[in-house]
Amino acid sequence: NFPSPQQAAEGGIGAGRTRNTACEEAARANEQQAVNNIKQALILENEANQLDSEAAQLDSEAAQLEEQAEYYQKLYEECLRNCREYEYGYNCEQQCLPSKQQADDYRAQARKKRGQAQQKRDLAEQKRQEAQRLRDEAEQLFDDALEIRKECWK
Repeated sequence: NFPSPQQAAEGGIGAGRTRNTACEEAARANEQQAVNNIKQALILENEANQLDSEAAQLDSEAAQLEEQAEYYQKLYEECLRNCREYEYGYNCEQQCLPSKQQADDYRAQARKKRGQAQQKRDLAEQKRQEAQRLRDEAEQLFDDALEIRKECWK
């Protein structure tokens, strides 16, 4: 119980007006939801960072696969040159084909890894956008709670 403004001015200490705790329940609910939103936003940010890390790892693996593809591509080209030069073109395509197939296989694996990396980066961006939405909503909930509290004490 708080003294009314009139009682306070008169120096009285009567019952005064009662604190409107029911009114503040809505403010507390908004504040709790805002806190929950912030916690969820932090979780989403951490997940996004993890996805970025995984994407970087996939990019690294793709780069290694591309190096391997390049190595086998050079072996294939060298095989063709040597075959044509020394064996008069005798079935050179067929003879050198395993190196070409290996190069193509490594390129395909690298493309797949790059695609997976891009998917992880896209998902990370979605998580960051959701985290920002939750933070914005939390800010609005805190503002609303403040306005409710101001109204409770009028």
